[in-house]
Amino acid sequence: MCVCISCDTGGSRLPDWLSPHVGATSVSGHADRAANRDDVGGKTRDHEGADRAARFAAQRLAERLDAPLIENEFSPRLVDVGRSVGNRRLFPSQASEWILSQGDGAVASRTRSLSWGKADRTRLVEEIRTPYRKSIRQQISRLMIRHPFVVHLSVRTFAAKYRGGHRRTDIGLGYDPGAAHEVAFCLDWIDELYDRMPMVRVRRNYPRRGTIDSVTRAMRRHFAGMPYLGIELQLNRAWAARPVAARDRVLSGIASTLRGLTTLLQSEAA
Repeated sequence: MCVCISCDTGGSRLPDWLSPHVGATSVSGHADRAANRDDVGGKTRDHEGADRAARFAAQRLAERLDAPLIENEFSPRLVDVGRSVGNRRLFPSQASEWILSQGDGAVASRTRSLSWGKADRTRLVEEIRTPYRKSIRQQISRLMIRHPFVVHLSVRTFAAKYRGGHRRTDIGLGYDPGAAHEVAFCLDWIDELYDRMPMVRVRRNYPRRGTIDSVTRAMRRHFAGMPYLGIELQLNRAWAARPVAARDRVLSGIASTLRGLTTLLQSEAA
């Protein structure tokens, strides 16, 4: 299969060196409780910031496509693995305050000092962001040896409600409008999705553009001039975060249309 799937935001782990700053209740404990909550409004993520709907979708698509999956297992509240080093949003605001607020021992934990200086930030980049991106590059490189092109899907979700309004889109495909092969691929994929699921609303470069600072943009630069397609698959949490039959049908439709399209393109390339 010439598809590689990644998920930036589905993890909830903390590095071991931050554990002393967390109270008696572990982050995974919060995660277990949050995982049992349906996010019907799509306004918030889990307590530790994990996008569990994106993680579920990425895992389900990887299973159905028999595609490799690279996941960031650490909480996105620590460092945004999609941002470039130097981006002012690389480190979410008030991350250290969030670390100290975890667990039943939160009040006692606040009395401890937690350094959140340059050394800590550098360590987060080196232990979380760098290995994650390296794993994606290595996986894409391995696929390129065996296939004429590689489609890299970066899976994430978006809130159904935003700034007082409702996002009516079900699926967003983020790509580079300046990359002809990505444009053609997404137009064909949208046609296939419509044929398979006419009631599912798909938009291009929505709710965020495919050229925004992200892992896919970084991979386009790294694999410039090579048959790499970086697509952000953006799913509305109004359905993606709910354990309903519609979620399974849509994910099945996404997988089957992608499989059919990539199989056709591979045969044409051969």
